[in-house]
Amino acid sequence: MPTADVIETLAPGLLHTVLHGRVTVDVARRILEAGNLIMANGEQLCAFHDWEAVQSYEPEVRAILTDWGVERRAQIDRVHILLRSGLTRMGVSLAAMVLGRMLKPYRARDAFEAAMAEAIRAR
Repeated sequence: MPTADVIETLAPGLLHTVLHGRVTVDVARRILEAGNLIMANGEQLCAFHDWEAVQSYEPEVRAILTDWGVERRAQIDRVHILLRSGLTRMGVSLAAMVLGRMLKPYRARDAFEAAMAEAIRAR
């Protein structure tokens, strides 16, 4: 069973998620709702997704998240994502073909956390 342990705003415009297990369409939609709330306030979205413990995702999830990113590209600064699973890394690579430099994948927790700390300080 998937767990959306954290979907929160850390600072103005800064979305943070921590997920475990299998990401479902429901969880993906909750993330998009949180992002939409940030952008509704006129803020540029910067996201930090700690998905190191994600093992898989429902097939529709990648399309939902990618399509949303394309539609809101002008309102999204960057999406940082920490990954371990080969399946999720492959999914992010496919999404990056469409979203380009908007996505910043990480395999090392220390680099991900340093980028997040810097983004919090900057806001």
